[in-house]
Amino acid sequence: TKLIMQMGVSNFDELAVSNALVRPGAMDTVGASYLARKEGREQTTYIHEIMRPYTEETYGLIIYQEQVMQACVYLAGMSWLEADKVREIIGKKKDVHEFDAFKDRFVEGARKHISKKAAEKLWHDFEAHAGYSFNKSHAVGYSMLTYWMAYLKYYYPIEFMCAVLSNETDKDS
Repeated sequence: TKLIMQMGVSNFDELAVSNALVRPGAMDTVGASYLARKEGREQTTYIHEIMRPYTEETYGLIIYQEQVMQACVYLAGMSWLEADKVREIIGKKKDVHEFDAFKDRFVEGARKHISKKAAEKLWHDFEAHAGYSFNKSHAVGYSMLTYWMAYLKYYYPIEFMCAVLSNETDKDS
């Protein structure tokens, strides 16, 4: 709730981003920049114009696992299979060292569009994603539940509370 109020969520896409940003570590890495860019306190920049269509809704920042995959494919020229393996490492919160097998491939491919230093920094950001990154489909699903729960709670508070209080979680009784 605090993040939603701080963000000034005004549409469903922003609600989905808020769900991704509340993951452990996200606010420490991209969250502050997202808020600053959204509020106009920081300029929105893109890694490269190739990435604009994939990061425009997140102010040029890579927040979702799918955006990591898109960077691997469109920026670094990796295959979708390789990108999915990178996503799997992130999604399963596996050991960051598993990224090592893909780092050189990513940096060399991305150097066609950005500097080696920028590619290495981006890869370092991906390593940080292993601790928190969320996929967009889950963020959208959670946001849909959040929206409907808030709607019901606001417009039908008595019915909502009755449903909550009468919901039995112990199926053995």
